[in-house]
Amino acid sequence: MNIHIIRAISSALIDGVKHHQIEGIQMPICSVGKTVADCFKHRNKVGIDVAIKALRDCLRQRKSPLRISGNTRGFAEYRA
Repeated sequence: MNIHIIRAISSALIDGVKHHQIEGIQMPICSVGKTVADCFKHRNKVGIDVAIKALRDCLRQRKSPLRISGNTRGFAEYRA
């Protein structure tokens, strides 16, 4: 398994992230919507298939109120 480090601006580290206390340690946990958006943002690194699967799983399980627009709508129908 390879690990890639991606630098992000501070708002990208705050929006869609909630902090939970787990065994006394503050842990940042990303929302489902942020995870899907980040998969598409970094699709060249994680792979387009990973981004499409994340989007489809999210839509199928209704985990997040995603607003799908533009090119992302085509991805949702891709490889139906």
